[in-house]
Amino acid sequence: MKKTLFKSLVLGSIALVSCNGGDPYLRSLTIPFETIAPADSVNLEELGIYDVRRIEKFGDFFAIANASGSHYLSLVNAKTMECRHVFRRGRGPGEAVSPSSFHKVGNQGVVYDHTTGTLVALQIEDSFERNEAVLDTIRSFDPTKPFPPAYLTSLGAGVIAGNYLDPDVWYSYYSSDGTLTSSLPSFSYPETQGISADCAFSLMYSSLYASNDEQNRVCVASVLCPSISFSKMTDSGLEELKRIELAPPVIIRADNRSMFSKESTTSFQGISADEEFVSLLYSGKLISQKTSPANVCNHLVQYDWDGCPVHAYYLEKGISSLCIEGDVLYGTASYPESRLYVYELPQ
Repeated sequence: MKKTLFKSLVLGSIALVSCNGGDPYLRSLTIPFETIAPADSVNLEELGIYDVRRIEKFGDFFAIANASGSHYLSLVNAKTMECRHVFRRGRGPGEAVSPSSFHKVGNQGVVYDHTTGTLVALQIEDSFERNEAVLDTIRSFDPTKPFPPAYLTSLGAGVIAGNYLDPDVWYSYYSSDGTLTSSLPSFSYPETQGISADCAFSLMYSSLYASNDEQNRVCVASVLCPSISFSKMTDSGLEELKRIELAPPVIIRADNRSMFSKESTTSFQGISADEEFVSLLYSGKLISQKTSPANVCNHLVQYDWDGCPVHAYYLEKGISSLCIEGDVLYGTASYPESRLYVYELPQ
């Protein structure tokens, strides 16, 4: 496939709409949704990309984290549409047993191998040219301490992640050597109090994380309930600036065990952030519904770092992951086919 990706962007149709229905999260928003159509799209399956977990853009390259397959990352040259599959899952040089949490810090693509407790930076252009992962180790956490869990994001010299040791925590800050230094409490819903530890940890780990460009603020959003936290890093640790809690997950309790009901509504499925905004993809679909996957989202809401909603968009083509460059949104979906959509965001 030889074409220049999105040579020119034509703004899709825009309409102000009300999308709230009976959804507690959408109903809570005080700003209207603008409906926008994609300006362009590309079939990723023609590049051998089928199951996207996350997308980031680095200059002329897209870096796509794959949820499955032999290679964790696919690098796509947006000008030529050439693709390289790199960072093989394995134990050899330039490989990782359990790569996860791909995210962007400055001009670096950061990956966490939670099996070894190692954070690495991927050199995007070098990896594309050499057709293999060119990696620099950022840090290896102290093996005498519990590693941060698999899903995390960088914040300053440390990381934000869940907490293996305390089911009553939502997220924690770990210093550069992996020392847990600060935590924020779990949800205050009465329905989540006293749930079994495995259910509490599942609720904790089902979270999305993103930090700002200066690496001093973080947003955490729950996948399982419409809850968002905005925090900043201070000399004394994490300081929560705002928390939004709108509806609890539906939890079934039986025989001293707790589990999530299939009648629960899924919430946030994608996150992206820069110095100005946090952008969240919202699903609002029941886990049990069969018409389309719960992680396909049509609602995009942008917040400022004080936790105030600023923009809201209804995307005609649903997506599951996103990155934003200026006023252009790049989003991927794996259903009904693996595709990359481009939206131009009116501001």
